[in-house]
Amino acid sequence: DDLQSLETYGFRGEAVASLSAVSNATIVTKTADDDVSYIYDLDLEGNIKGKKPSHLGTGTTVTARNLFFNLPVRKQYYNTSQRKKD
Repeated sequence: DDLQSLETYGFRGEAVASLSAVSNATIVTKTADDDVSYIYDLDLEGNIKGKKPSHLGTGTTVTARNLFFNLPVRKQYYNTSQRKKD
């Protein structure tokens, strides 16, 4: 019965929640049993705010766009750090 009422996805779910809190995160996923893959857009709390079909194949891809867009100090630090590496 516990498996039917789970509300988290373990440590991988924690990683997705953390990523979605600091970026515009999307997940594209398809299992071998699925007919079509889906793109899930996540809100800042990690909840699914949109779902649409995709043409991509089997597997899962997590994408973070606009990293730190809502944390200007971290974004500035990240950009400064990247320039130092170049």
